[in-house]
Order: sequence, then structure tokens, then C-alpha cells
Amino acid sequence: MHIFRKICNLIAGILFSVLAALHFSDFVFDKGYDPTQLSLMILFLIIYLVTCRNLKYQLLPVWKRFLRVILLPVVLFTGVITVNLILKGLTGKPLWGFPHTDTGSNPMQTAVIAIIILIVFLFIYWIMFNPIANASARKLDRMEGHEFESYCAKVLKKNGYRSIQVTQGSSDYGADIIAKKHGRKWVVQCKRYSTVVGSTPVQEISAAMQYYNAKKAAVITNSTFTANAKRLAKANGILLIDGEALSKMSKRL
Repeated sequence: MHIFRKICNLIAGILFSVLAALHFSDFVFDKGYDPTQLSLMILFLIIYLVTCRNLKYQLLPVWKRFLRVILLPVVLFTGVITVNLILKGLTGKPLWGFPHTDTGSNPMQTAVIAIIILIVFLFIYWIMFNPIANASARKLDRMEGHEFESYCAKVLKKNGYRSIQVTQGSSDYGADIIAKKHGRKWVVQCKRYSTVVGSTPVQEISAAMQYYNAKKAAVITNSTFTANAKRLAKANGILLIDGEALSKMSKRL
């Protein structure tokens, strides 16, 4: 089901992008639009949004999650428009299905402008998916356990969490951080490991959910998770944040 959802998401995103590019070209160059084409475009957009799930970015603000989701079809849309304009400018023949494209009196200039626009969107996409992290991997690896917990608490705060409480050592009952977001209580366990993280932290945070009566739970690490840990987390609805995802979530604190 997971693979099927990803395939549906990819196909829907591509079809939406192509239809959006075709609809845009018709509207701009032919001063009209096809209602059937518009309906299909909206349908594929809905399918794309419904099937797009990425647990790594659950802790990000809603507006940034939306941008991450919508930027990919926007980049694909811009790419289709760019390829179409370049082909029309260089060969005089547009892509199949784009008969109304007009490159103006200077086809090469139009092609260059299209390439520049695509580069701008690709740069924005790269910025959104590769934000500057506050702490490098080396800095995280050098942190002591409590220091890493405090750092994770700061990252949570910067990502919209409130009422953040760092628990006290051995009496934490499996939760290093307790926080709230959108009225839901979260319990979080922080693991600064030099090796991969197994399924034990997932089991502990699952128990902490019951003890603290929390609705959501997560395990954050500077490392990676084993396959068993990922399967157990998926079965229990636990969010896993590895070192790469933590760096992407981090901001300058």
C-alpha cells in the first residue's frame, strides 16, 4: 500500500504538472481554456495532495510543509513550459499538444528567458529542501546527552511547539521532552548515538505515550534507524527523525 501510494503520488504530480502547463499555454496564447482539461487538472492535484505524506516533515510549520509539497509539481510545470518554449524557439515546432505556443519575434531570447525562469524555480526548490542547518553533523555528534535534548527542544520550539518541558533523567518514563502543538500533547525521546538506533527507543516512547496520555510521539536522533525500528514505528504511529531530517528542520537559533 505504501509503494502504491507513492506511485499514485508521482503519477498524479506529473499529470497535474503537464495539464497545468497545457492549460496555461492555452490560456495565454489562445485566450481560452478547456473545462474538461481544467477539471482533470484539479482532480490530479487533489490526488497528489491526498497521497503526499512525508513523516520527516511533520514537525515543520504547516505553511512550510505545504510549500514542500506543492513546489515539486510547480518545478515540473515550469520545466514543461521551458522545454516547450525552447523547442519552439530552436526548431519552430512545439511539444505535442501545445499548438498555440508563440515565441515572439526572437525565439532564442524567449528560450533564454524560459531557462532563467526554470533555474530560479529550481533554486527556490533547492532552498526549501536544503535549508541551512544550525548545527552541523559534527557539532551534533559532539553533544552530550542532555545538551542534545536541549537542542532538540529548541528545534521543536522553532517549529511551532509550545509548553515544552525537558524531563529529568532517569525519572522521565521514556520521554525526554513533553510538548504541545495544535492542542495535542507530544512525547519525544532524543538519542544521540554514534551507531544506528534500534527498536528499543520506539518501544519506550510508545509506553511513554500511555503514561503521559499523549496523542503523538517521536524519536529524534543524530544518527539513523534500523529497519526493525522503522517497521515498529510505522505500526505504532511513531514519528522518526533521523540526523538528515533533523538538520533540515533546524534553523539558526
